[in-house]
Amino acid sequence: MEISKQEWNKYINLLSAANKTAAKKMQAWIGQHGYGDAQAMIDYAYSLTTAYGEAAASIACQMYEEVAAAQNAAVPQAVPADALPYNYVKAAVEDKITRAPAQIPDTVGEMVKRTGADTTVKNALRDGAYFAWIPHGDACAFCIMLASNGWQRASKKTIKGGHAEHIHKNCQCEFAISFDGPGNVEGYDPDEYYRMWEEGHGNLDGLREKLYWDRHDKILAQKREWYARTIVAKEGGDPYKGQTFNSKSVIINIKNYDDLKGHFSENFGIQINAFENCDLEKTKITMMGVDDCLTAFPEAQPKVTRIVYKPELGSMGGYDKETGIIYIGPTGLNSYLTGYHESIHALDAAFSGETGYTFSDGLFKRARKELGLRKGSKKLERLQYEIVGQDIKKHKVKDKPEEILAYGIERELAGKGNELSATMARLFTEEINVRRLTRRLDDTKALV
Repeated sequence: MEISKQEWNKYINLLSAANKTAAKKMQAWIGQHGYGDAQAMIDYAYSLTTAYGEAAASIACQMYEEVAAAQNAAVPQAVPADALPYNYVKAAVEDKITRAPAQIPDTVGEMVKRTGADTTVKNALRDGAYFAWIPHGDACAFCIMLASNGWQRASKKTIKGGHAEHIHKNCQCEFAISFDGPGNVEGYDPDEYYRMWEEGHGNLDGLREKLYWDRHDKILAQKREWYARTIVAKEGGDPYKGQTFNSKSVIINIKNYDDLKGHFSENFGIQINAFENCDLEKTKITMMGVDDCLTAFPEAQPKVTRIVYKPELGSMGGYDKETGIIYIGPTGLNSYLTGYHESIHALDAAFSGETGYTFSDGLFKRARKELGLRKGSKKLERLQYEIVGQDIKKHKVKDKPEEILAYGIERELAGKGNELSATMARLFTEEINVRRLTRRLDDTKALV
């Protein structure tokens, strides 16, 4: 029996959907709540690995039984593997919290994938079936090495520590099963993978090097895309000249002014005005800062009505709380941080009352108290000067918390902050996470 490429792709896409959905939900949870409550994060990760792990196991059971029926194999009904235990998930998440928090969503997806793979290999071991590791897409060197082994009878060596061997993130390779000897999956050629292994001198490092050069053009294209999203700050002054910022904004791919207007109108309900005669590429850099900030902090979106180019503006940018207008001046074009800075003011406004900026004012007071900084002290003035990077008296930003917060976020993004900017940024993150959690609890109570 041959499993067609179409059938196989349908199967791996179903499995992939389970682990990718779990990873996306974990990412969304972190985006809403942050990393502050480790216990809540672990509990949520466990709920995802259980629910989506069970889904992956069910998909694997269905495929297993379809192959058994097609090959007339007299085997018992497939049994789904148990979802990973709480302590396993807890240890995995805690490890990532310590070493690489950004990888937590991928780790959750990986654990879902493991449950599906466990289901296949444990049933194969029970029934004495054959299995093969089938690569998909640009498989890594280790996956190709496993694929070069061809079809093998399942044995206890297949399972290490009670789980399928070599399950890793961002991988769509999967186990295939056969009951009547070596099987056949369309497109899978173990001899070809073995040839690749030999051309890599029979070791992983050699194979990695071979794969790199085989995929060189594709890798270069991916790097060009990454560098296209890496903004080199060109604003004058000491703090950021030559500084790089990696943006997630899709604005980098926009080709004309109308599409730029459409992006902000469709995604945020924001109008873009008076940029028609500005350099598009420079405008895009500034707008990417706005886009990234509004995406990271959607609470700010209702407080921005328009983004307007104002050629007579004497500063890089400005924000009018009453009208919700972000103004960009000539020197604010080609400045990612100007767009981000003015959007932080909008977020500040969203969390403040009708008058003033009570949100940043509260953060500023808490930071001063935590650092033991007396109002009017030389040290406080020096720290503010370092954050703003200009004459704080001349530009009237001294003891103006809304400016200290916005400039402080700039500094922290650039990795050039001080103890005041770092403390305010931390309090800023904590406060937003608390407000988001409170809102979520209120929404839950309303449903009840």
